[in-house]
Amino acid sequence: MPEIRFILARSAPAVAFLFFLWQYRSPAYLAGGLAVLGGYLLLLKQREPDRRGFLGMAAMAIAWVALPALGIRQFLHAQDLGDLDHASYAHALWNFRHGILDYSFQGMNILGIHSQYASILWIPLHLAAGELGLKIGEGLCLMAAAILVFRGQAGDSKARSWGMAALLASPPIASQFFFGFHPEFIGAPLLILAIRAYRDERYRWFLAYCLILPFCKEVFALAIAGILLLAMAERRPWRWVVAPALLCCFQMAVYWFVVVPRFAPSGNFLHIYFPESFGQVLGLWFSLGTLSYLSRLVLPFLPLMLVLPWRYCLLPLPLAVFYASFPDPLFRVIWPNYAFLPGLLCAAGLVLEHGRGPWLNPYRTRLYAAFAAASLLCYPLWREVITPPGGGSGRNADIASIKGLVPEEASLLINAGFTARFAARREVALWGERSVWGPRTRGPEHFDYVLIDGRFKPGWLVDPQDLARGIESLSRSPLWIRVYEDDSLYLFRRLRVPDPTDEAREKKHLQADPDRRLSSATGSTRE
Repeated sequence: MPEIRFILARSAPAVAFLFFLWQYRSPAYLAGGLAVLGGYLLLLKQREPDRRGFLGMAAMAIAWVALPALGIRQFLHAQDLGDLDHASYAHALWNFRHGILDYSFQGMNILGIHSQYASILWIPLHLAAGELGLKIGEGLCLMAAAILVFRGQAGDSKARSWGMAALLASPPIASQFFFGFHPEFIGAPLLILAIRAYRDERYRWFLAYCLILPFCKEVFALAIAGILLLAMAERRPWRWVVAPALLCCFQMAVYWFVVVPRFAPSGNFLHIYFPESFGQVLGLWFSLGTLSYLSRLVLPFLPLMLVLPWRYCLLPLPLAVFYASFPDPLFRVIWPNYAFLPGLLCAAGLVLEHGRGPWLNPYRTRLYAAFAAASLLCYPLWREVITPPGGGSGRNADIASIKGLVPEEASLLINAGFTARFAARREVALWGERSVWGPRTRGPEHFDYVLIDGRFKPGWLVDPQDLARGIESLSRSPLWIRVYEDDSLYLFRRLRVPDPTDEAREKKHLQADPDRRLSSATGSTRE
């Protein structure tokens, strides 16, 4: 029976290849996919695949170096799709370290949106290395989780090398090197440690992780729920289910009834994403969109899930059901930060099977090679979030020059794809006409500086005509001076500290010609 399952697992990369080839019909994918499959088949034909381990070590080294390096390059070249989320968290950490808890980024306080209280642990890194340091730290958390998944596994190191390369290259994990910064990733290695504690029946340590993880973000409570489902399936004593569940419920009660009223008295803005009725939830659960989401989530991990005991499929189930309950389809896309936890749990069976299944050892290298090939062939699941190298290198120097012109204590209104680079200050806001995620903030007359990237025109945030009028209006205003202009980048500074008289004069000037009126700042981020 194990041999049959391994034959199916070894065929999984071909399934992934045919799935995406049929869906996209891309000549580029056909060529690249055939190259990956060819190399994979040559590896399988060897009597002892990768006997010296050179290929596995090379694959791991490439994953460890290329993914963080390309993600950092993308951030430095202002091409990071998750820049706005990165900016909101960097802004929060700057305020936290200055003792400001009632800060507001676009009318929101993160303490009232998510239960991410462990984010304070990022403050020393933010202080030492700034916004780039946060991105590097997030990548280190992902790599630490990959190490913990495969640490101590029986067998030689070449199998573990293939496994770590495969996990890091899987779409839900690899995409996070390119999608801004999110503080909940500090919980990734802690979750693997919790699963190891469950496996080794270290009850007190497991309870400790259950206490900490929901403070990384509330969705970690659902990751723990997956472990509790497994505990029931494995008929663990009741204490393995009841006490951890009560701990998670206590954490959520603290969040909803103590923290949210204090830091979000007008309500948690996330309610705009919630379904309208249970009937709508049922419709979403049994829709083709949910079936597509589940198949795409599982596809990179199919070689593992075909071989490991099927009860391990319970681990990602609560989170998958949760994200399938939201009308917004973004929750069911594989490359945002929502997918990394279910993806990590799809591979967590490897942790649990350590020491339980010696039958796995003879097949381990081939299994992990199949996992790596499937991860690479699922590249279309995260291609939207990565920008290929080339171009944009001059922007980094321009942004650095502008950053040196804006004092940290100055308030800033910004319209750019590199907001995170300027978020370390007490007050920062986004200027955008089309955003519907948050309340309106104050107009430019309230700020010390206005920074505009004339090439940053996403349709959901910016009206291009309004942007052009705003640049012209600030250029003509007697209260503003243009201190930088190059390559569609504009930095304006107020000539003096604003007071009520100045604000009145500014509004009068802006209203004098409707065609040159600058919109109020609006916008928000999605964490």
